Amino acid sequence: MTPHDDNDFIDREFEKSQQIPSSSSTDTPTAQNPQSIEVNRVPAREQLEAKVGTTQQRLAALKEEQDRLEKERIALEDLRRRRSEFSMGREEMIHNLTKGITILEEDASNTQRQLERMGGALDEFRDHLGKVEMLSEDHWDQENLNRELTRALITIENARKEWISNIPKFPVLDPKSEAQIQPEKAEVIKKSENVASKRKLPPFADMIDFKEFSWKQWAQFGLALTWPIAAVLSVGILILVSIWLQGGS
Repeated sequence: MTPHDDNDFIDREFEKSQQIPSSSSTDTPTAQNPQSIEVNRVPAREQLEAKVGTTQQRLAALKEEQDRLEKERIALEDLRRRRSEFSMGREEMIHNLTKGITILEEDASNTQRQLERMGGALDEFRDHLGKVEMLSEDHWDQENLNRELTRALITIENARKEWISNIPKFPVLDPKSEAQIQPEKAEVIKKSENVASKRKLPPFADMIDFKEFSWKQWAQFGLALTWPIAAVLSVGILILVSIWLQGGS
C-alpha cells in the first residue's frame, strides 16, 4: 500500500478503530457471583458423606486384605517350618537308622560268632565233665594204680587247661566277674537275714504281745520296771536325811 499524502482524505477514526482490539477478545471475564464460586469450591453435604462412606469401605477392604495377607503369611511360615522340620528329621533319621543298622549288624555278627564259640566251649566242657565224673578209684586196677592215677591226673589237667583257656574268651567265667559276684553277694545277704531272723529272743518275748498293749498296760508295765529303782532312791534319801539330822543335833 502506498503512503498517503497530506492532501489525501484519511479517516482517522476508522484507523483508531482498527488499532484498538475488540472488546470480545481483550476484555477480562466478568466477575462471577461469590456464592456461585463458593458452591463450586465446597462439595455438597451428600457428596462428603458419600466420600466418607467410600473411604470407610476402602479402609474395611484394606483391613480385610491385611488380615487375609497376615493369615497367608502365618500359613506360609508354618509351612516353611514344617518343611524344614521334615527335611531335618528325614536327614536325622536316615543318619541314625543307617548307623544303627550298621552297629546292630556288626554286633549281631559278633554275637553270632560269640555264640558259635560258646557252643564249642559248651561241647568241650560237657566232654571234659563227663570224663572227670567217670574218674573213680573203685574202677581202677590196683595192680596198675600208678598208671591209673597218671591217666586221671592227665584228664583233670586237660579239663583245667580247657577251663583256663576259655576264661579270656568268656569273661563271665571269671570268678571275679560281676556276674558271679552278684549272686554270691545275694547268697550272703540271704544267709545273714536267715541268721538274724533265727536269733534267740528274750525269754518273755514269746509270752507278751507288745502290739496289743493299751496305754494303761504300758503304764503298768513301766511302773513294774521302775519301782525297784524308785524304792532304792527313796531309801537312799531317807538315810541322807537321817544323817543330816543327827549331824545337826
